Amino acid sequence: MKKNNSSGNNLTEKVPIKHFLLIMRTIFILLFACIFCSMAEVGYTQNARVTINKRNVTLKEVLNEIESQTDYLFIYSNEVNANEKVSVKSKQQAVANVLNKLLKGKDMDYSMEGNHIILSAIEKASQREKGTVSAIAQQQKKTITGTVVDVAGVPVIGANIVEAGTTNGTVTDVDGNFSLQIENNATIRVSYIGYLEQSINTVGRTNFNITLAEDTKALEELVVVGYGIQKKVNLTGSIAIVDSESIENRSFTNASQALQGVKGLYVNQAGGRPGADEATIRVRGVGTIGGSGKLAPLVLVDGIETSLMDVNPNDIESISILKDAASASIYGSRAANGVILITTKIGKTDKPIINYSGYIGMQSPTILPDPVDNSATFMEWYNKAMVNQGGIPYYSNELIQEFRNNPTSLLYPNTNWMDVLFGNALIYEHNLRFSGGTNTTKYNFSTSFLDQDGVLKGMTGAKKYNLNLRIQQKFSERFGIDVGLTANRWDIEQPSEGISTAMNRIMRMVPVQPVGRMENGDWPDCWVTTPGQNSFQNPLVLKEDHYGKEQTNRLLANLSAFIKITNNLQYEARGSVNYSNLLRKNFAPVTWLHDVRTSNPTRHPWSSTGVKTEYTSNNERVNFTHTLRYTGVIKDIHNVSLLAGNSVEQYTSSNRQARKTGYPNKDLDELDVGSMDPTVAGSSLEDALISYFGRFQYDFKNKYLFEANLRYDGSSKFAKDNRWGLFPSFSAGWRISEESFMDKASWIDELKLRGSWGQIGNQDIGRFQYVNAVSLGYGYPFGGKYDGGGVAITQYRDPKIKWETTTMTNIGVDWSFLRGKISGEFEYFYKRTKDILRGIALPAQIGALAGPTTNLAVVDNYGIELGLNYQGKIGKDFSYQIGGNFTYIKNNVVDLNGETIISGGRITKAGSPIDSWYVLQTDGLFQSQEEVDNYPTITSRVGPGDIKYVDRNKDGVIDGEDRYIAGNTFPTYTYGFNIGFTYKSFSLSTIWQGVGDISVRPNNNMASPFNNGAGITKDWLTDSWTPENKDARLPRITTRNQYTAENFSDSDFWLEDASYLRLKNIQLNYELSRSIFDKIGFLSRANIFVNAENILTFTNARLFDPERDIIATNIDQYPTVKTISLGLNITF
Repeated sequence: MKKNNSSGNNLTEKVPIKHFLLIMRTIFILLFACIFCSMAEVGYTQNARVTINKRNVTLKEVLNEIESQTDYLFIYSNEVNANEKVSVKSKQQAVANVLNKLLKGKDMDYSMEGNHIILSAIEKASQREKGTVSAIAQQQKKTITGTVVDVAGVPVIGANIVEAGTTNGTVTDVDGNFSLQIENNATIRVSYIGYLEQSINTVGRTNFNITLAEDTKALEELVVVGYGIQKKVNLTGSIAIVDSESIENRSFTNASQALQGVKGLYVNQAGGRPGADEATIRVRGVGTIGGSGKLAPLVLVDGIETSLMDVNPNDIESISILKDAASASIYGSRAANGVILITTKIGKTDKPIINYSGYIGMQSPTILPDPVDNSATFMEWYNKAMVNQGGIPYYSNELIQEFRNNPTSLLYPNTNWMDVLFGNALIYEHNLRFSGGTNTTKYNFSTSFLDQDGVLKGMTGAKKYNLNLRIQQKFSERFGIDVGLTANRWDIEQPSEGISTAMNRIMRMVPVQPVGRMENGDWPDCWVTTPGQNSFQNPLVLKEDHYGKEQTNRLLANLSAFIKITNNLQYEARGSVNYSNLLRKNFAPVTWLHDVRTSNPTRHPWSSTGVKTEYTSNNERVNFTHTLRYTGVIKDIHNVSLLAGNSVEQYTSSNRQARKTGYPNKDLDELDVGSMDPTVAGSSLEDALISYFGRFQYDFKNKYLFEANLRYDGSSKFAKDNRWGLFPSFSAGWRISEESFMDKASWIDELKLRGSWGQIGNQDIGRFQYVNAVSLGYGYPFGGKYDGGGVAITQYRDPKIKWETTTMTNIGVDWSFLRGKISGEFEYFYKRTKDILRGIALPAQIGALAGPTTNLAVVDNYGIELGLNYQGKIGKDFSYQIGGNFTYIKNNVVDLNGETIISGGRITKAGSPIDSWYVLQTDGLFQSQEEVDNYPTITSRVGPGDIKYVDRNKDGVIDGEDRYIAGNTFPTYTYGFNIGFTYKSFSLSTIWQGVGDISVRPNNNMASPFNNGAGITKDWLTDSWTPENKDARLPRITTRNQYTAENFSDSDFWLEDASYLRLKNIQLNYELSRSIFDKIGFLSRANIFVNAENILTFTNARLFDPERDIIATNIDQYPTVKTISLGLNITF
């Protein structure tokens, strides 16, 4: 078929490669230029110079001028007379020299800590005695007293006064008074929750009147939003935030794990396979019908779309999760399932910092099936199953007894394949970071290495190499750039036939199959046949002789530049590239199995000729964005911000695959060596998106808040007439705590009511869904002959398909009480997705023609979110914090155009949640033949001990018409809580995650007995029905694939409650004392920590880990893992 390249108009025109190379060249030139500038200015902060010419002005005015010319910030108490008149004249002098002249002869002193300068008052008496104090007297103890109050003069009860560099300290009493014995020349640190900490030099002083200023950090905290940042207190949308502190020192393998416990998010890490353990993330429910790609949120790292697997958690500064339309609609058609914005770390204006963090740990499966591993017992119970279902025993008594009489060997194996194939696995990671900055240059360079063995021993593992560089350079107050470069590589080891096939094969293994090699090194065959197994394929062969290797290289590069046109108007341009390359190699040589009795070769169950496959793909996403931003203040009470922008994005992908057979041995594995059946395949695709967007923000006195967003998207995935979509949103907020009538409620720090409404699109469908599909190789008769070289339309497409549109409403209230001790949020949300794209079937009369994808469904999600946090202190050394969250989501299909979708025991239909369990109802087990004879049965073979199905429609027949909706595949509610304690240098934190009202149907290998020759778990030996065990939990033993309808139809008998509460993480951390750092000299911080992940779970699920892929009914998924690790974090 000839591809119609004009169907996308100019949206799919390729960005010329020379432009890409020009971008990359420019980025590297600027990188080196910025590094040079950074190296040249490393010492700027501590040697910052100022030019000041002031006469007879207040000290405060001079300090403000120094702050305006540098990054220094002055801190001083009321005892410092900031209104004292001073004069100063300096030209490009160091700040320290200016301060020395300025404070000479005055009752003040200063100290520099980073970019903070602390001014303190000095008593005159101490000045007069300064020259007479002896060295011995300087080391003597003294008792200091004082009072701590807030800016209103109210005593601060329980404030901490600690001698710096020690654990010596006390707390203030009910009147704010304190008394403490310290070294004569000590510095004390005064702190309390909700106030700025003060450091005070006590030389020459014994009495202190200390005023603590309110910590306005919460008011000034900035949050990353779409195309910008915003004050947290002024947010009107629904945004969850994860900061770097909450994920520090965790043994994460990818960034998706950092989102566990966030309210409104369902984070399900199904399995722990190295290199493929990214969690499934759903923001506020399942909003559409389709594959996982249509349900995943958009992930942007420094503005570049990528996967959470490719982000090093140690490079993360903050994560913002945009959950409602008001916050996400600025991203239009890419944001229907929420947006995750990740900002990476950048150096601060301070001295250069070197940081190392790393850990080493051990991983193991959280749970594995417990199979019957005695061959004689296995054969006996297989015979029982055959008899129970009306058959005859398969294994002879003589064979069973022969296994009982002989010790375990290759000839008479009793193999527990779970023990053979699964076990503990080592994991370790190293991270090294260099960061720093000056007034004009900030930089961060980091590198990391992760090495993770798989718990499927010898067959799985991964290594990840990561490099991150980010530089911000201000060339002037009006022009600067931000450059970022991230490169990573994954080397992944997996079975040659794929992990799904390998796990399926593993769960089918039985104890009569031998493990290991024969004495001569050959692989043994199994001489005892197992019905249902086509052939014995020893998984250890996959481990030792076969291989599967996958290598992924990814490069993310971005360059942005800003120009301040005026003080209020700024233009920014950004270009970014996300390029990845995947290479996968699978090799299965000829492997013979041998008779363990004669050593003669018997068969080669994998390939008779050997087979090698290589697959490669290249993907590139290029984006150019331009924004114009205006911010202004009118009459000091009207704050206005305007944003207008344009974005152009193009995605291209191509893949190639080559395959050959005919390999003489396992040592020669190159494609050239293969001598038979060469095949080659490949394909490519491309799409593009053009967007125009804008935002208007307004607030009156930081009290009444309003925001409007608009996005206009054009996508090449739709036909010309339906290509463009308009997505607006509006939101407002009222900071009630800022009203004058709240002045007397001093215990209320923040109280805000907010609401939003908006629309978002979804363009995540296949390409060219509006053009009929034409396939080659179709024959047609002509002139009495049959020509096989024709073409035919094989799928009808709908040229009128349009955007899926999600409309969201959100109402929330935020609060903070008692200076941040108590805080929380409550939200109600409702979202409706309409025009959902779904394939439909055509009537059979039309012929073998696949139906089109068209807009036909409507789905609702509504619910509530609640978050609560409390923090406090007991005494001077013990602090604690408790937080919890709860999310309730109700999913409902409103309209499906009259269709009903039934698949794998699940149903999607109007009036019920997507993919609900749709099964037969049961009423226990039949206990007697009389009961069987007087009740409708699903087949005539049903007998005592079989499952008793309910005839719901009372028609006397058990069939599909008796099914009902019995459970959910997506949890109705999720919750989590965290508890943390700190005592002196020790801290202990726990993170819990829970889900509720969710069910799973374990099925097939190992979950059901003897499925296609697979084994059984030990609970069938004790919990299955027999005439002597009528209270059994399980039915009588039968074989799954030969007695399906009677006992293994999809029914609520087999549904298991997959709700759980899990201790996701417990961390014990010890921070070395500052006094140790003072002695060492080159260290500024050091932590030793221990982590345990997934070590405790409360659940009713039996055979599997409940944090799994619920839709997949088989239990042969890669195991979820628990991890215990020891780590170190050092800063120089």
